[in-house]
Amino acid sequence: MKAAEELKGQILFVTSGTEEGIQQRLAEFIGVDAAATPTIRLLSPGEEMKKFVFPGSIDSVSVNALSKWISEY
Repeated sequence: MKAAEELKGQILFVTSGTEEGIQQRLAEFIGVDAAATPTIRLLSPGEEMKKFVFPGSIDSVSVNALSKWISEY
């Protein structure tokens, strides 16, 4: 993913599915099911573990759009 390369050191990117095992547990934790994929989510670590959903279109997402969204948090 181009965004992961360009934003390396600023944010950690992880890809996952919704299949059984660790992927299913991660999906449940962030509030994603198979019907909600593909999606981009942002987790803010800490006690509250805030979760944010990328508001733009996944089909036309750009590095610039992701970078701007990430910088808001």
